Order: sequence, then C-alpha cells, then structure tokens
Amino acid sequence: MPEPETLTVAVQGELGSNSHVAARAFFSPDSPSIVPCRSFGDLFAAVRGGSARFGMVPVDNSLAGSIHEVWDLLISDPPPIGGEVFLRIRHCLIARPGVELGDIRRIFSHPQALAQCSRFLTSLEAVAAIEEYDTAGAVKLIAASHHEGDGAIAPAEAAASHGMNILAEDIQDCHDNFTRFLVAGAESGQPEGGGNLKTSVVIRLGEGARRLTAVLGLLADSSLEVLRVESRKLSGQPWEYLCYIDLRGLVGSDLLARLRRESIDVWLVGPYAEGRRVEPEGV
Repeated sequence: MPEPETLTVAVQGELGSNSHVAARAFFSPDSPSIVPCRSFGDLFAAVRGGSARFGMVPVDNSLAGSIHEVWDLLISDPPPIGGEVFLRIRHCLIARPGVELGDIRRIFSHPQALAQCSRFLTSLEAVAAIEEYDTAGAVKLIAASHHEGDGAIAPAEAAASHGMNILAEDIQDCHDNFTRFLVAGAESGQPEGGGNLKTSVVIRLGEGARRLTAVLGLLADSSLEVLRVESRKLSGQPWEYLCYIDLRGLVGSDLLARLRRESIDVWLVGPYAEGRRVEPEGV
C-alpha cells in the first residue's frame, strides 16, 4: 500500500511565523510539514517546483492593506487557489530564557509588526527598534545571539519553536488586527471546502483610473457581491493604477469579456472557498 503524501506547506519566514500559524489553522486537524522560505518568490518557486504541495500567502491586512509583492506574484502566473483564512494577529515580546523586560535594549521584528506595536515600544525607555525580514526570523536571530539585551516581536508560536520566553503578550496597538491568507497550489483548479465561493479580480485601469467607474458599473449590474475594492499605483508606469476587487461568486466568461473591454488587462485569482476567522492556537 503506498505511503500517504506528506502535507507540505511553504511559508515566507521561519518556523513560528504568522504564516506557519495560519497553515496549522487552515489544515487542522492535519499537521502540515512547514517549508520555510526566505522570500515570497522562493515560496512560489517551492510550490511550482514541487518541494511544497501548498503555499500559505498573506495577501492583505485589516490595518496595513494589501501586500503588493504577493499580488504581483499571484497575477504573473496565477496558481490555483485552495482556500482562504483570516488569522488574528497577536504580537508578543520574546527574549532568551532568563532575560527580563528591564534588560531589553534592542527589539527586532518585521517593519509592520514594529509599527503595529508602536505604543508598547514608546512605553519602553532607551530601546531601539530594528527591522528584520520576518517576525519569527527575528526570534531565530536572538536565539542564535548571546546578547541578553535583545528581544523580538513575533507570535507566541515563534517562542515555542525556538526555545525562547515570552515577556509580554498582546502588545499590538489594535486588537482587531487580521491578516488574510490564500492557499496557493491546489492540485486541481477547483476550490476546496464548502461555503460560499469568492473570486479576486485584479484590473489594470490605465492612466488616471478613469475606467474604474465603468468597471464598478459592470459589477453592480452583475449578480456578484463586491466585498472589497482597493487601488494602488502601478510601479514603473506613469499615472497608471491597478485595482484589487474581491467578489462573492464566480466571474463568468461574459462578465470577464466586458471587464476586459473596459480595462488594459484583467487577472482572476480563484475561485476559492470563502474563509473563516481563526485565533492563534495556544502553545
């Protein structure tokens, strides 16, 4: 009898990152094997190259908005999407065993995590905030160092994964902080799981975004519910914009053709099963 295929999930960052926590929540009760990747490009390469069956990719945050680097990778060669999950982000101050809060002089973390904990950081005296590429990577960094004054901001899972201690919990400024993740790399193009289906549409609007009114009019005339609209400047193209639109439902061929007539280009990400909000598991 053949051995069951290992459930491998690529994440950007180290063990204990929020992507790792999201993967555990999405695939529960299975325990996926995590493939840490230095960059989002490495993550997509791992899924496409077969070293991971899935990739857990963060696409937007309730406070900071869309993660444009990920969307650029999603539309450059759209992968099948296996689902969606919204993870509540809970930041902790983490340090080496034996270190106390008063000992901390440097705190490492991802720039967004540092920004989301600004009030806590301001409350500390003579402490420098230093940017790292990943929250859990910051914990791995202080675990490998021998500087007793170093701490990191990361999920509680990162402390458990790297043998560190938690000095303070829930230090984020806002507790209604969720990151939405998409699961890239479903073997078939069909969404997994039940519930409503969603489709994300990325539209290149051209100069001045004048076509946005026509695009929204087409969507208003369709049977699809518009869940989110966000525009961004298209890097390297003077006065051009991209627009992210999340829809509840499937984009049919007729609507797709009409959208293409009103834009320079259109990419579909999905469809995928609408996700749920989850809390980080206790460690």
